[in-house]
Amino acid sequence: MPNVTLSLVTPSLNPDWRIQRCLDSVCRESSAIDLEHIVVDGGSTDGTIEILRSFAAQHAWCRFLSEPDDGPYEAINKGFQMAQGRYLLYLSADDMLAPGALTAVRNAIEKRPGAGAFLGRTRFFAADPPAASHVQLPAGDESLIGNVMFFSPCTCSCVISRELLNKVGGYRAIRYATDKDFMIRLAAIHPPDPIEAEIGWFVTHPRSLTGSGDPDAIVESILEHFSIMNNLTEGALGLQLREWLALWRSRELYRLIRHTPIRPHAIRNSLRQVKREFMRDPRCVLNVPRVLVKTHRLKRTFISFCPFFLIRRHSL
Repeated sequence: MPNVTLSLVTPSLNPDWRIQRCLDSVCRESSAIDLEHIVVDGGSTDGTIEILRSFAAQHAWCRFLSEPDDGPYEAINKGFQMAQGRYLLYLSADDMLAPGALTAVRNAIEKRPGAGAFLGRTRFFAADPPAASHVQLPAGDESLIGNVMFFSPCTCSCVISRELLNKVGGYRAIRYATDKDFMIRLAAIHPPDPIEAEIGWFVTHPRSLTGSGDPDAIVESILEHFSIMNNLTEGALGLQLREWLALWRSRELYRLIRHTPIRPHAIRNSLRQVKREFMRDPRCVLNVPRVLVKTHRLKRTFISFCPFFLIRRHSL
């Protein structure tokens, strides 16, 4: 496809009817910009392939590939390699484009053609629409990394140029936090220019990777966050970002204790992680109350901490 301005890449594996919703949201925006939509499927068996085949036959700008892969990160990178657009956007099969999203993206590219990346507003749905939702605003410069550390990475609202993608690198093999890792690396190299419009609608539901609420999955994602932050080179970060990093470490310690399942083995592993993080940065324990005051969770945390440490006595 010649002269493609924007390539949307969607990884999928058994998204069921939600893939049709995602495709339709792109279709409604397809006249706003020269685009292509690439769906990289991991071998769905729920009727997704039939939906993709029918949709691609009706829309020349949509194509798909279905073959086994090692997870969404491999599918995203594969789609980026297939893409022909000057700019790229990763849109999950569960998510949607907001009405008017690609018009806003086109206007931003026309006004700032030299920008390496753009970040718009994201509307978060706690369940499939029309469930309750809230909007997260984009942030510029160093504060963006802080927002990504503490909140969702908003990849469905991030448009990145191919040149900048080559500098940042693709998505890494991280099960739950690959998008957070990508956005932190992007913001550290080149903070995206803000777009004052909703771009992506991010949807969580019980079948989604991050929406199940399973305590073991939550703990695994928290451990991934520690791995990401420990791979950051503090010397390359400014003073404000080092402060954000210290607060993020404290917040994840709080979350680790709060979500650790009440099982002796799980508690022992979490305590070891707490000790490792304290050895890396003793401030992380002292900062926990500060983080909790900021998030208004001090009372709830006291209730969570007590049984954790009482059980700890009988499990070690």
